[in-house]
Amino acid sequence: MLSLSDGSRHSRREPSKEENLAVQPSSTGTTIGVEDLPVFLTEIELSEPLPAVTAQPVDGVVGKKMRALVRLRYQPIGYVILPTPSVSPETVATSIWDQLCDQIRAYFVDQAESPPESLSPAGLGRDRSTEPTDLPFMSVVVATRDRPEKVGRVLATLAALDYPSFEVVVVENGPSNERTRSAVAATGDDRFRYVHEQVPGTSRGRNRGIYESSGEIVVFVDDDVRVDGWYLRAIAQGFRRADNVGCVTGMVSPVALNTVAELYVDQRLAWAASLKPRTFDLRKHRDDSALYPYSAGIFGTGGNCALRRAALDRIGGFDEALGPGTRSGGGEDLDIFLRVVRVGYSLVREPAAIVHHEHYKELSVLHRQMFSYGRGFTAYLTKHLLRPRTAIDIVSRIPRGIAPIMKAKNGAKALGVVPPSIAGREFRGMFFGPFAYLESAYRLHRSVRAGKHPDLFA
Repeated sequence: MLSLSDGSRHSRREPSKEENLAVQPSSTGTTIGVEDLPVFLTEIELSEPLPAVTAQPVDGVVGKKMRALVRLRYQPIGYVILPTPSVSPETVATSIWDQLCDQIRAYFVDQAESPPESLSPAGLGRDRSTEPTDLPFMSVVVATRDRPEKVGRVLATLAALDYPSFEVVVVENGPSNERTRSAVAATGDDRFRYVHEQVPGTSRGRNRGIYESSGEIVVFVDDDVRVDGWYLRAIAQGFRRADNVGCVTGMVSPVALNTVAELYVDQRLAWAASLKPRTFDLRKHRDDSALYPYSAGIFGTGGNCALRRAALDRIGGFDEALGPGTRSGGGEDLDIFLRVVRVGYSLVREPAAIVHHEHYKELSVLHRQMFSYGRGFTAYLTKHLLRPRTAIDIVSRIPRGIAPIMKAKNGAKALGVVPPSIAGREFRGMFFGPFAYLESAYRLHRSVRAGKHPDLFA
């Protein structure tokens, strides 16, 4: 059993009026509210004997519920809620079967196997004979700045990956010290390399990682995640799910659900909600959203994505006027996903490619981050509104696309799903996004002309 609780601080104080507004069902289909915090998180693999599960206290507090991500042969099946403080293997088996029997049977039907009639503590067994052996060499790029402790944690999980051939390139933008370089060197792993990049910005860091790496597939993970042991195998699986796949995105699961801010991110951003593989393109695999393919978040997130090098060579990498470290603050992942799809590639969302993310623990930090998300979204839209080939397409979709957005916003307010101040910060960020993009693009243009910003894809 893998415990994902990281011991984050949790107080016994009563939630504030604003925090109480967050008590709502989770987007993952489980019902979790502020009164249940801290929620113990774990994973259960059905191909192995089922474990007893015991919730670990956080600051002496044990919450009312445990949430387990259930997997079968490493594929996510669904979530189950277990009572605290502990349950036996027999209770685990009964709870999983009661809550997920239809999903388990459907998995076996999809695999052309006979579905089980029940689940015992012994598990369901596992057949690895069909797993592919012709796996491509991959490059994992981690862009960072002055966060050596976080880099050390993600490198530890990358070192433990079950994958035969890969490299890791850690790119640090304008560091103030040598601690991250030392953290990479301390691993003693010759698959890991440190690269110093003086030009700021996450997009610049990722582009430098593309330039410095050699893998057929280039994988991007943030420095505040921990990758699942089967991660790169799942990425490879995603590239095999459809024809002409240019990009694969994965699931982002929380490391902990101990605070209101962490719960809000889990519910609002829904990074861990999609458990079914899905293919997107401009032909038969279209989403029914009025804004598709310009919809925010439908494809996944840049903190867990992989791109085929041929696709990167064609589209030119990440837009360095977008993303953290620029005035735009974000939007670089929305932009690159859109460009991949628009040039004719398929994009696959592969939920088995899991990274565990350290969600924001404090509401004050979350306020700033949601402002950046809103600003990045409209900065990204502004970029494409300034391009004739996409501007007409976007404008034609806005009348139909705005209504669902406002309906979802008003519905969330009515149900009290989110603290109003946080929702307001996101929408204020949307207002500033167009101006931020124009300034960021202008600064980039001047820097390139002055020779201070060399083009890595020239």
